[in-house]
Amino acid sequence: MAKSNHESKHKPEVKEKTSVDKAKPTDDKGWDTGTVLLGVGLITAGIVFLLGTLNIVDIYLGNIWQLWPLVIVGVGISFLHLKGAWKNSVVGLFIVASLGLLYVTITNEEGGRLVGSKDENRKQSEVAVGKKANSVDSLDLKIETGAMKVVIDPLNGSQIAKAMLDGNRRFELKADTTVSNTTQQTTISTKGSGFGWTGLSNNKLNVQITKDIPVMLRMDAGAASLDANLADIRIKEFTVDAGASSLKATIGNKEDTVKVSIDAGASSITLRVPKDSGVRVESEGGLSSKNFEDIYEVSNGVYESKDYNQAAKKITIISDVGASSIKIERY
Repeated sequence: MAKSNHESKHKPEVKEKTSVDKAKPTDDKGWDTGTVLLGVGLITAGIVFLLGTLNIVDIYLGNIWQLWPLVIVGVGISFLHLKGAWKNSVVGLFIVASLGLLYVTITNEEGGRLVGSKDENRKQSEVAVGKKANSVDSLDLKIETGAMKVVIDPLNGSQIAKAMLDGNRRFELKADTTVSNTTQQTTISTKGSGFGWTGLSNNKLNVQITKDIPVMLRMDAGAASLDANLADIRIKEFTVDAGASSLKATIGNKEDTVKVSIDAGASSITLRVPKDSGVRVESEGGLSSKNFEDIYEVSNGVYESKDYNQAAKKITIISDVGASSIKIERY
C-alpha cells in the first residue's frame, strides 16, 4: 500500500493540449499578385480621369484599346507561382512598363504605336462627291467610321464633299448619295474590319465639306478621335454619336441658328464657338468636368451666355454624355 502511494506521488502529470496548443501556425503568403495588379489598375484609371477632367493633360481615351495585350500579360503573371525577390521584380517591372505605355498611349493623339506598319499593309483611297442635281441647295452628310482619327475641313471647288482614307487595307472607303427634293443625302463610310497588330489609331480619314450650301453633318463613330474645323462651313446641325472619343470642333456662325448634339460615352470634348454668337448649353448627362467660357448656369443643367436672347446668331449645344469633360472656348 505504501509502495502504491509512493508511485502515485512520482507519477508524471499529463497536460491536455488546449486549442491554442493544437493550432498550427499559418503561413504568411504575402500579397496576392492579382489583387495588386487590379488595385494598381483601378488607382491608375482614377488618376487618368482626374488629370483629364482637370484639363491638366489631354486624354485620348479612344487609344486605350491598344493596350489590351497588357491584360493577358497581367493575367499570366498572376498565375505564376513566384516568390520573394523574383515576384517583386517581375510584378514591379510589369507595373512600371504598363504605366509608361499607358501614358504614351493616352496622351498622344496618334496613340502608342512606335513602329510603323509595312507599306504593303496600308493603302490610300479617295472619293469625291459632286452635286447630283442642279436643284440641290442643301447637304445632309453622314460620316460612319470605326476606331480611327477623323479630320474635317472646308472644301474649295465645285464638289460638295471629298474624303481620303489613309490606313489599314482592311478598310474600304465608300460614298452613297441620294437626292430628296432639294437636299442631297450623302453617306461616307469606312467598311470592313480594321483590326491588326499595328493598331487602329494609325487609320486616318480626312473629310472636306463644301462652303457654298447649308450642311447638316452627322457623325456615327466608335472609339474615335475627331478634329473638326467647321468655322467656314455653313453648318446648320452638327450631330455626334460616338463611344470613347476625343472631340475637338470649331463651330462657325455662317447660319443664323446652329444646333450641336453630342451623344458620347467616356469622352474629352472641346468646342470653340464665336464670341459674337449667343450660346445655350443643355446638359442631359452626368458631366465629370465642365469649363464654359462666358456661359453661366440659368437652371438645372441649362447654361447660357449673357447675350443669348438678344443675339442675332445663336448656337444651341445639347450634350448627353457619360464620364466626360466638356470645355467650351470663345474665339
